[in-house]
Amino acid sequence: MLLAPLASCTGLTVDPLGRPCSTTQPCGPGAICNLATSICVEVPVDGAVHRDGPMDLATDGNPPVSDYRPLTDRAHDAKSPFDTGRSETMPPDIKPPPDIKLPPDIKPPPPCTEANSGLFGGHCYFLVAASSGWTSAKNSCAALSVAGHPVHLVTVTSAAEHTFVTTLPGGTGYGRWIGLQSAAPSNNKSDFSWITGEAATLDKWMAGRPHSAGACVVLHSPSYSPPNVWEDDSCSTKYLHICERE
Repeated sequence: MLLAPLASCTGLTVDPLGRPCSTTQPCGPGAICNLATSICVEVPVDGAVHRDGPMDLATDGNPPVSDYRPLTDRAHDAKSPFDTGRSETMPPDIKPPPDIKLPPDIKPPPPCTEANSGLFGGHCYFLVAASSGWTSAKNSCAALSVAGHPVHLVTVTSAAEHTFVTTLPGGTGYGRWIGLQSAAPSNNKSDFSWITGEAATLDKWMAGRPHSAGACVVLHSPSYSPPNVWEDDSCSTKYLHICERE
């Protein structure tokens, strides 16, 4: 017949202090096992932190511990799995990196509200209804640039962009200067390039052009025949011009 432990008998109170104990033979309520001596001792109640080195203690049914603070307090001691234990202080012989210089402030582009203007592909295009030579037209556009948003004579690199440019409102007359030029008058299309360095692969030349009439290129106006084509002309000839703001 199995006998129940004395501590569980009704009406009996057994003082566990001084009893032999082990990790498999706990002490009972109010006591804790001193594994160094295998003797039950009183559980500390003064709130102090007890770290007994080799004298590990064991509680009823629990693994050995040596810190009697509440678990919520001991949780603050837990280290991050990424904590290497190394000091975060930078060694004195290592200097911090120099301050990183930020680029100049880049202003947002002005709203595309110029007369005879329109938006295409995030760029603003506008027809300037004042006649001038090609170089003056180029400088007129550049003077309107803001940080991060240059303005230049229009460059046309796709059929869709060409169609859009030819529909800009305003202006009359023979043509409009665009940002296509060559180093000298030529009848070879490959000698002409865009002022922005973009590839001049689109071909909207008038039949039989260029014909060495000049080093600058004008876009025929929609009202001129043939309309909406390119023609080379002297850079000093005065035309309207089209600006493009990136």
